Amino acid sequence: MPGELTQGFAHNEADRLVGLTDVPNSALSQTLQYDVLDCLTNATNSFGAAAFSYTAHSVSLRHKAPTASRP
Repeated sequence: MPGELTQGFAHNEADRLVGLTDVPNSALSQTLQYDVLDCLTNATNSFGAAAFSYTAHSVSLRHKAPTASRP
């Protein structure tokens, strides 16, 4: 059906979301990475990557803007 959304989701052993797959348009897919405290550290898609850092108490410290990786 035109306009139908079809996505896949991948989770790690801690049940954290680690991948989003957009079936009709793979350019919209993303991968996510976490540290040992389950805090998001990296998010990557076809447009670039974003990095996140935290204090020792898991408080968001810094978000590095995406780095472009366009074709």
